[in-house]
Amino acid sequence: MMLHNVTTPDSNSAGSASGTGNTTGTDVRRPLRGRSAAMARNMEASLAIPTASTIRTFEVSALMQWREKLREEGFNVPIAAVLATAMARAAQDPVPAARRRIEAADKDLVLVEEATVNLGVAVDVETAAGHSIMVPVIRNAASLSFPTFVSRLGELSEACRAGSVAVSDLRGATLILTSTGRFGSTTGVPLQR
Repeated sequence: MMLHNVTTPDSNSAGSASGTGNTTGTDVRRPLRGRSAAMARNMEASLAIPTASTIRTFEVSALMQWREKLREEGFNVPIAAVLATAMARAAQDPVPAARRRIEAADKDLVLVEEATVNLGVAVDVETAAGHSIMVPVIRNAASLSFPTFVSRLGELSEACRAGSVAVSDLRGATLILTSTGRFGSTTGVPLQR
């Protein structure tokens, strides 16, 4: 993806940002602003950063039974919270490689293994331009009790949807849990920054 400066003579004649599409018969260019522009800049910058993604399939019937038991006890838990907790705890102890990243230090590259798991969890949000995602970060996720983790995830998710999440809560993820099921796909790789 290459970033270019763009101008439009009349953005109103090009269809709405809500996804009605281009019906003009010619290409339409619109300047990116706000969250979309920041995402595009991050995508461009990420080309210089080595990244790795892993996509795994697990048998989760025991987790689903545990979740159902919690529901019966009056504790409604989103499946994302169950999976995110398991992911954070696995990254802390049995799979420490999940906490590694590469940084540039002068002219060298350095492998950094973070001491804690700061877990990013993708949250679906509605914007004026349609659906988007935000990735709030749960700090020290592996050390939180399950109820505290679920509470923090709920707080951050609501702040994202309300547009009141702090920028600092969107930075510094060690790893990210995302879901692409909304798009009808079974796997996907999140934008990383």
